[in-house]
Amino acid sequence: MSKVIDRLCAKVDTLAALNAEIAHLTAKATEIKDELKLSGYDEIQGEHYKAVIVTKTTCSLDVKKVRKLLTPAQVDLCSVDRVSVSISLYDL
Repeated sequence: MSKVIDRLCAKVDTLAALNAEIAHLTAKATEIKDELKLSGYDEIQGEHYKAVIVTKTTCSLDVKKVRKLLTPAQVDLCSVDRVSVSISLYDL
């Protein structure tokens, strides 16, 4: 293999290891956030940081219902194309 491929292969393994660490830390952060949300407080002051808990209601369109109400041409006029590139990792 070329040096470039060797370097990229090592990066794939590093990326997978980092993703595993991030998943573990994200799970811990989610547990803490859930506890803070359930506390009933609007603000909690730590030694170095302050958490502000805000509840807000958002509204979004039900795409299935919109497609039933509009013609395909109208849906096309309201549609926006976005390009996304993703990387998937798999255990070997």
